[in-house]
Amino acid sequence: TGIPPDAWEYFYAMYMTQQKRSVKLCWDKTRIQYPDIPSVSSFERQVRKIPKLAILYYREGPKVFNDNLPYMDKTDIQSNDIWYSDHHRVDVFIKSADGLHAVRPWLTVFFDARSNKVISYFVRFDDPDATVVKKCFRLGVEQYGLPNEVYFDNGKDYRAKKSFSRDYPLSLVNQLGIGVIYATPYHGAAKTVERFFGTFTNRFSRLFPTYTGKDAKNRPECMRTSDKNI
Repeated sequence: TGIPPDAWEYFYAMYMTQQKRSVKLCWDKTRIQYPDIPSVSSFERQVRKIPKLAILYYREGPKVFNDNLPYMDKTDIQSNDIWYSDHHRVDVFIKSADGLHAVRPWLTVFFDARSNKVISYFVRFDDPDATVVKKCFRLGVEQYGLPNEVYFDNGKDYRAKKSFSRDYPLSLVNQLGIGVIYATPYHGAAKTVERFFGTFTNRFSRLFPTYTGKDAKNRPECMRTSDKNI
């Protein structure tokens, strides 16, 4: 490239930080130490060769890096190899069973990693726990057989000792011979089921006049009132 290795190393150490210094600034500082370096355009061309993920990690930080990691490569897996599972609080208010309250139900799903098919689902008003996960899992197994592995987030409902812990000999997964994978915390891209929930919201929940959005920022103006009034 015409850039001396020592000069590039000096430039690289200055450029690859979360201060996000410009190429021109790093070049100016490098030229003070190495007066005979090529023009700034040579460094710009070399910067374009730095892998994107390296730039994300060092200039944006580990969280941005993790959020941009590739999704699971599905070419090496078959249907029923891996099932994801997760919960979604539906963004729609409906009447409770007694008709006295407005509630947002919880949707629990198992989702095949290879085919993107919803294997099973369970809807209820109560907050998610290990019981609803096992009920939903049973529905899927009765219909499609056992998966080789299940892929969970780090919620306590998915780490119940007698259900999904590999450390407990008599847990459900050990008795059935199923592997368990836990997703990277706070990394939605680690589970494609998160994209399914987005599709579910956009193509189903938004059709209802009581659609409320996932949080206060996204709540339609007509729904900005108390749950009692709703």
